[in-house]
Amino acid sequence: MRLLLCSALLVSLAACQPSEPVGHESDSFFVLKDAYPTPRQLAIQGNGDAEQKRAIWRTHYEMIRPTRDALRSAISAETWTEGDRALRAFLADAHPDVAVQSRREVIAASGFLHGHLVNNDPLTRERQEAIAYYTTLLIENQTIPSITYLGPALDRLEGYWSNAKLAEARQLVAESTSRSGARTS
Repeated sequence: MRLLLCSALLVSLAACQPSEPVGHESDSFFVLKDAYPTPRQLAIQGNGDAEQKRAIWRTHYEMIRPTRDALRSAISAETWTEGDRALRAFLADAHPDVAVQSRREVIAASGFLHGHLVNNDPLTRERQEAIAYYTTLLIENQTIPSITYLGPALDRLEGYWSNAKLAEARQLVAESTSRSGARTS
């Protein structure tokens, strides 16, 4: 049964074409990855029956459960630096399916930014490096519109990233948010 569910998700992912990269240029600071559909998008786009859509969701959550566990452990670590190290080690052990790895990166990055890094704690170079790492993951995975605290994360990178890199990141956020609004209108 589990093999059947995994197969259903992988077939659904394979059937979806990645979206066009956002403003990708050769001199970009960011390497934009293909934007893979979320399980919600797959279920909406899917032509299958309700049971197939439920199977997509169940399989997705089975595949990302390790990510949620790693994130929960990282956030509850004694210090944010210990959590950061553990989460990066988890992400370095890449999943062989790029769509699943993309979801892992998005879940881990958005959760850790929200849980530990975009707050009022004193801003150090080490903290800025971590904010830069997780912000880059979100930008490169093209999940900008769903992350409301990406703006504050970019604000915390002033003086760490160059003005040009910050401007490009803000432009990508604006373009992505604009496209997202156009799709939902």
